[in-house]
Amino acid sequence: MSTPEERELPELLARLSFEVIGRLTRLSAEEDMSLTQLRMLAILRDRQLRMAELAAALGTDRSSTSGLIGRAERRGLVVREPAVGDGRGFTVALSAQGHAFAAEVEERTFATLEPLLRDLPTADRDRLAAFLGRIVGT
Repeated sequence: MSTPEERELPELLARLSFEVIGRLTRLSAEEDMSLTQLRMLAILRDRQLRMAELAAALGTDRSSTSGLIGRAERRGLVVREPAVGDGRGFTVALSAQGHAFAAEVEERTFATLEPLLRDLPTADRDRLAAFLGRIVGT
């Protein structure tokens, strides 16, 4: 059984996660998208992926991922391209419109999340960035 002291940090992380998810869910709704669709665009910002790789990155199954890709494709945000060396497979990448949209959403994401950090002194922000970077592996 864990002590209250041992539980404090995981509980704070969970509360922070809920706050961030809530803000990003509202942002995605303003764009008539799901949070998973927004995550897909963020994942594809700097790479193109095969559908199975994208599904793994999103934590979704192939069918759900195919639907996400189809909706984004209809909005002109992604393109499918034949996978090199695989006549049946394809990769997914952001279109030019998708890159522009993702850049706009990135700015809005900053504006949505920055107020959570606004009152932290610079030294605390730097330490938090270092700690979070270690946690998420960057």
